[in-house]
Amino acid sequence: MITLTKRQSDVYEAIKSGNRFMTDILKVTDLKRTTAKDYIRALISYGMVESERGGLNNKFCIYTAKDVPHEVKHVKEKVCNSKQRPDHLIDRLINTKITPEQAFYLKHHKQQKRSLLAKRVGLTKLQLNYVLERLG
Repeated sequence: MITLTKRQSDVYEAIKSGNRFMTDILKVTDLKRTTAKDYIRALISYGMVESERGGLNNKFCIYTAKDVPHEVKHVKEKVCNSKQRPDHLIDRLINTKITPEQAFYLKHHKQQKRSLLAKRVGLTKLQLNYVLERLG
């Protein structure tokens, strides 16, 4: 079963109830065009909505809803259908260790520019700021 946010569900129900054009969907849902497009793209990727071009020179889309069972998640968190990947940058930052010589140098040269300090002790500026915060 597919899990949708409340807003995604609102857009899906609007299309399902016969509002096939973007202007109609916007009137029913009170969303901005870019937001509604994002929700519709998600619904298309879930296989719940199909789009086809129509009109003179194919300038607009006609949306059609399929009858797909779904549930609505009523929380403010973003619904994510994939597993969250680890953040390697944060892991690397937290695991940053400095030698006693580096700590001594940093304590006695705090007045220098951060970019110069980072270069001299062999850290990125992000790592340097994290280390200086820990050193106090």
